[in-house]
Amino acid sequence: VSGQVGVGPDGKLADGAEAQIEQAWRNVLSVLEAAGMGPRDLVKVTTFLIDRAHLPIARAVRDRMLGDAEPASTLLFVSGLASPDWLVEIEAIAARS
Repeated sequence: VSGQVGVGPDGKLADGAEAQIEQAWRNVLSVLEAAGMGPRDLVKVTTFLIDRAHLPIARAVRDRMLGDAEPASTLLFVSGLASPDWLVEIEAIAARS
């Protein structure tokens, strides 16, 4: 799943860190669903955050969105993303069981 950001299907950027992180996860899960997959098919997730203060939010949202799925995970703090308005980007690798 290529990098997903906090932009919804309507093209609007979610407001604030928690909303952007939630939307990025919804986007990841939507891509999986379109492929007939779900969170338990995730093998590896990489999260990019631009602010260390968002780490607790990112962890809480990830846990809520993934439930009992436990893919390998890497989180990186970066100085910026492709748009200066984006606060998070999530990419993932999934495989069917």
